[in-house]
Amino acid sequence: IIYQSVNDKNVRLHVWDTSGHERFQNITKSYFRGAHGFLLTYDITNRESFLNITKWLEEAKNFSYDSTEYVLVGNCCDLEDDRQVSYEEGREFAKSHNFAFFEVSAKTMENVKAAVKTLAGKILYSRLRKDGDLKIPNTGDCSIFLKKDSKLQKDEGSKKCFSS
Repeated sequence: IIYQSVNDKNVRLHVWDTSGHERFQNITKSYFRGAHGFLLTYDITNRESFLNITKWLEEAKNFSYDSTEYVLVGNCCDLEDDRQVSYEEGREFAKSHNFAFFEVSAKTMENVKAAVKTLAGKILYSRLRKDGDLKIPNTGDCSIFLKKDSKLQKDEGSKKCFSS
């Protein structure tokens, strides 16, 4: 659970990992309904996972709101020697869909916090604009604080990211 406070509004985000396995496809649709944001994630060491992003994006768009926010995430950036998907390929896919893009490592937690913060900020600003409650400029810079038991406490900083 991630908590965010902006413009005197407290927001609590619930995050689910649907893992992308076909056997969970029926379950994932129920998570997609009503979702305000997605971290579309692929493994940079697995080209097939990158190619499947298009399918997952279509699924997400079929079951979510038109105003849903997306961030593209290339995982396993700590395994550079095993890379099958270039940084440029990921960045170009994100750019073509107007998504923010990060390469992260779930193992070392590099850029994980930045990717989640970006998605949370995009969702919050989108919702505030929709509700007419946005009284501050949309800078994309939100203050985010994490619960003490959050797995995102460690932040190694942002080395490679692309934000549209």
